Amino acid sequence: MIPSDSTARALAEAATARMLEADEASRAMGMNLVTVDRDHAVFDMRVREDMLNGLNTCHGGIVFSLADTVCAMVANSRNQKSVLQSATVTLTAPVHKDDILTATGHRSAGEGRVAVIDVTVTNQKDETVALFRGSTYEIRGTHVDQAGD
Repeated sequence: MIPSDSTARALAEAATARMLEADEASRAMGMNLVTVDRDHAVFDMRVREDMLNGLNTCHGGIVFSLADTVCAMVANSRNQKSVLQSATVTLTAPVHKDDILTATGHRSAGEGRVAVIDVTVTNQKDETVALFRGSTYEIRGTHVDQAGD
């Protein structure tokens, strides 16, 4: 049974909050939750100087990490613990210091234990800077009980 829209959103918010409590990596990179719902999540992040590579652009691994965090929140938004099995990222434009990146993800396929999550990363000019596709797998367990805790 699919929960009502408000119940699904509340469950997604609770599961995401539980995950973010323990997510030191995303916090250290300054990732901010914008919104989350069942099968959908948006985060943003400002690119800092310590995220730049030898070409003075944002390290691709940083962009990947932002997209990976969004993928994780989408995959876990149904309150079933899920892990990433594989992912690809295509970096389509350079990212610079002080750019504000917004990563928007959604579940593209999968109603069983395997899901495909697509994430688009844009800059403050709404230019696409990366396209990410992840395959996730549900493992045992939930993040919160169905009452939200």
